[in-house]
Amino acid sequence: MTPTYHNLAGVPDQAGRANRYTTTGLKRDGYQKNVYELHGGHQLNAEQGQSNLMFIKFVGRSPEEKSELERFAKEEVSLGEDTAFESVVRYKDYIEKKDMLVVEEANWKGIEPRTYISDEELMVLAVDVLSALTYLHDRHQVHGYVHPSNIIRFKRPATEHGDEPWGYKLIGHGLVPKVMWTWNDIPGDQFTPPEFRGKKSEYQPSEEGDVWMLGQTLAELHSRAGGCDKHRHGQLHDLLKKMLKPTPGERMKAQVALNTIVGEYLKNIYSSMTLALAPLEEAKKRAREERRGSWYKGEEGEKRWGTLWEATLDFTLDGGKQLIEVGM
Repeated sequence: MTPTYHNLAGVPDQAGRANRYTTTGLKRDGYQKNVYELHGGHQLNAEQGQSNLMFIKFVGRSPEEKSELERFAKEEVSLGEDTAFESVVRYKDYIEKKDMLVVEEANWKGIEPRTYISDEELMVLAVDVLSALTYLHDRHQVHGYVHPSNIIRFKRPATEHGDEPWGYKLIGHGLVPKVMWTWNDIPGDQFTPPEFRGKKSEYQPSEEGDVWMLGQTLAELHSRAGGCDKHRHGQLHDLLKKMLKPTPGERMKAQVALNTIVGEYLKNIYSSMTLALAPLEEAKKRAREERRGSWYKGEEGEKRWGTLWEATLDFTLDGGKQLIEVGM
């Protein structure tokens, strides 16, 4: 029988209020029964009606993995809705009693094997995923497992000409390795960065590793049947050489790779790099401002204020004492 859950409570806000949810059944798309289940559902007390949501219920997790999931999830959902960025699937809420993350409804399958993607579209995919990585890295958050299965397509809003172009989103950031480490094929031989080859137990996510994994993803998609249409072959080859450097410090940064594609390779699509990257820069700015504000909020914020005040006072008093001693 399909399991359903009712009146589930999310993370309370500072006033103690929590969103409540109900699930409507197990979804089979992307289902991995030894790691997580995907459930459909909606928010019960939504102000703007019942929008469809997806619930990722983690199963078979160790106490350490559950603890890490709770810590990470509560940190993520504390970010406001206005800090979201369209190329990253945001974690909207966390249901502690069921080890569930609440996210927007999406096809969790990602890019399936044997899917044909032209070189032109690969460049668009690269722009979206590099934008996602740039946004995450600016928040000091790494993805940990950039892979075709963690990239999903979505329809962008219609343009002024009535077109509805496809875009790409990155899903599942922050879950590997601390929440999903026991899944044996993560990151896998092909997608483990070279600096961790032969010592999988020591794999640690990094910004450089994210870039390398995306390079492997683009190379893998580029090599699929029909993928080498030669239109962008030279540009992709040059880009991948810089993203797949074996030494992490020599690898192209996500922001640099993004600027290269938008500013040099896709001038026919993006007439202005500043305008093209404006939504990303605005999202980064909002996330930074919210992080600065949250740093001083709540009980932990009060502790930080106290520590900062004590350190400032000590520095001022000690400095004044030293000035008196030297006769200034």
